Amino acid sequence: MAVQLSTSSFWTNVAVIGPTGNGKSTLAGFLLFAHWFIPPGEMEEADRAAQTRGDPSLKFAFLFDRKSSERVSTGSGHGGTQEISWRRLERPKRRYMLIDTPGHPRRVMYVVGALTDADIALLVVDPSVCLESRRAGQEAQRTDASATLAQIATQLALARFYGITQLIIALHKMDTHEFLEVDYRKAKAYLGRIVKKLGWMEDQVHFVPTAVEAVEEKGHNIITDAGPSLSSWYSNGTLVQALEQVQPKPAPGDAPVRMQISHVSHGQQGFHWGISGKLFTGIVREQDELIIQPAGLQFRVDAIRPIDYTRYLDASHHSQSSAIAGELVNLSCMVTASGDDEAKLSIGEIASAVDFPCQVSSRLKAELVFFSVPTLSKQFLENFSGTFGMGHFHTRFRIKSFSLDGGGTWQSIENGGRKERTQKRRLLAKSIRAGKDTPILVELILDKQAPLERYVEDVNLGRFVLLDADHFICGGYITQVLWIHSY
Repeated sequence: MAVQLSTSSFWTNVAVIGPTGNGKSTLAGFLLFAHWFIPPGEMEEADRAAQTRGDPSLKFAFLFDRKSSERVSTGSGHGGTQEISWRRLERPKRRYMLIDTPGHPRRVMYVVGALTDADIALLVVDPSVCLESRRAGQEAQRTDASATLAQIATQLALARFYGITQLIIALHKMDTHEFLEVDYRKAKAYLGRIVKKLGWMEDQVHFVPTAVEAVEEKGHNIITDAGPSLSSWYSNGTLVQALEQVQPKPAPGDAPVRMQISHVSHGQQGFHWGISGKLFTGIVREQDELIIQPAGLQFRVDAIRPIDYTRYLDASHHSQSSAIAGELVNLSCMVTASGDDEAKLSIGEIASAVDFPCQVSSRLKAELVFFSVPTLSKQFLENFSGTFGMGHFHTRFRIKSFSLDGGGTWQSIENGGRKERTQKRRLLAKSIRAGKDTPILVELILDKQAPLERYVEDVNLGRFVLLDADHFICGGYITQVLWIHSY
């Protein structure tokens, strides 16, 4: 299969989201297959792996799920996507970077990272999830479907919070529903109410019925028109046509360089590095000098390539002289000055212009943003701590104090007598549960230094999410960065 290159220089990053078992990796893999955008031998390798597993229908999913742990057999199927995977898809006039995400609810932080990188979101859902939650009897199936719908609602809330204004919902596996219009319309109505409640306008959401018959290597309403199975009742375009109608907002190129690292590879003797991620703002050129924060590592950019370049045998041909805001790229770097934390360079750190670095701190004040009533664990209520996530960066946090009057009065939950602390904690818990109706400001203490900015100055480094174990609590907008670390 030959790789067909686009003449366009414009990239659209597509986060492919959805719960486990609904076919998102299969659908994304079929998009690559149908466009002949697979390196030589890779389709054959995925096919052999699926045959070895005894399930040939997995071959398209295995184009993304390439680790042995993702292909292993489990009680409910194969291991499934466990981390983010990037694959480009090139059309004659548009270039797309497909960002496949894990569907397991315990891996929600990967979804946060993908949505941070994305221009649009493609939600892949089997209509059965919406239908089973409404059927009488079969309590176990209804319970599972309700949990899956709650996960879908969380992913949609995250997409909205991270500024995704264009959403495509593929109601997938329609072949298992005998392409029934009634099933499609019921699922569309159910999900339509969720996206409307979250604030999407009707013209920002495109529903598409799809199906992939992997063994037959046949797609329905993905590249070509709906075909006889769907055309009798559906005529609103294919999945690819929906993608090509999207016009994402351009990222600012005149702002200082900010690139969040989503993957790191260490080179020889610690001098050569490969860092991958999304260039949020600015323009990066070969020979530019950048600094990674909080590590404090300074480096020179020797080469710039698309983030997935290592998948292609002609990787050297994909080198480019510069990268603009919005692109997902890999930078080949030469270290020019080492920081104190060089050995700890990790995912989520920020590459900035040396003469305009971002702020670094472990303390901040923020306004919390709620999309639903959060479920709070007993452990969280004891110490008001959990996971802080800002794109690909995550660490532990604890709430030190809070304000319910816009910052006029701050109440510490760590100071005072036991009775006073208990009263304040109860008030904070009550306020969080009523978060949509009660504005809450908090002071957070992070376990690790983080690259932070006020939201009004940098939307990418100024917003975050808080999790209680694996459960989404809320989002947040940074209003003040405290105790700024200096280099």
